[in-house]
Amino acid sequence: MNNKITESITDSKITISLQGGFAATPGLSQDKTVNLKSLSSHQKQLFVQAIERNFSDSMSPSPYPDQHYYLLCIITGNEEYHFTFPELDAPEIITQIWDASKKGG
Repeated sequence: MNNKITESITDSKITISLQGGFAATPGLSQDKTVNLKSLSSHQKQLFVQAIERNFSDSMSPSPYPDQHYYLLCIITGNEEYHFTFPELDAPEIITQIWDASKKGG
């Protein structure tokens, strides 16, 4: 993983959205801001590990057209990084953050 991402992730703008699938679901692809400062240190560690695993996966499969997937966008300085996690195989921390942000938490 690029150490620059790991070092500055706390101060980065991070958004997550659930996208994909044939059926259009209203509000599904809305970006939700991830507030890392609201996560426990353990949750933050799991989040960074999920990104590191996704980043180092050289042959990350692209989602099927009918598959929902989480799109994670990290903007740090002038650089932007995008990560995709298939909904059914997403790390638990990604789904926890998504579910919490849906509830306004």
